[in-house]
Amino acid sequence: MECCKLAGCAAVEPLGWLAAWQLLAADRCVCSDSCRPRATLFSSLVHLMNLFARAGATFDPASSGDHLQPHMLAILQALAAGASHPSALVQAAALSVIEPLLPFITEAHVTAFHSLLGSLLQCAHAALAAANEELLVQLFQVLVEVAECPAPLLQPCLQQVLEMCMTVATNKQFEPDTRERALHLLHWMAK
Repeated sequence: MECCKLAGCAAVEPLGWLAAWQLLAADRCVCSDSCRPRATLFSSLVHLMNLFARAGATFDPASSGDHLQPHMLAILQALAAGASHPSALVQAAALSVIEPLLPFITEAHVTAFHSLLGSLLQCAHAALAAANEELLVQLFQVLVEVAECPAPLLQPCLQQVLEMCMTVATNKQFEPDTRERALHLLHWMAK
């Protein structure tokens, strides 16, 4: 199954998309233009997460996430692969999946999420090196949401995240909004 075929199929069953994440995590997804299909797959996962989130007024992440739980490790691995991908398009698409996925993270996934944090920090360093402020702003927003989670998701990387925030917040070459996002994350982590 090629990722191009998966990316072009809008009518795939929601759980059928989870097989695509396993392909992404295993990095067996080979296409002539591999960035766009990968980004489309991550965008489709965002859509899937939003469908779960709009399950109604009785939405309960624990029960709605039952469908995702067996696949959560593969999804987190795919997100880590996407965040470390050299394409900023794929990195941004992977980042967009993390926030809607957070309600489904349980204590059983904390270790896997910590592996994802390493990839997020690689993504941050690449965005800093390329002065990609749009990606940095998106990353700061995701990290604020991660910091708000009750599970200790940021703990292993607190020092690196703090250093990154300080680097961005004190760099006057960045736009004020980018620097403000870094300060916002610092403020949230100080709480």
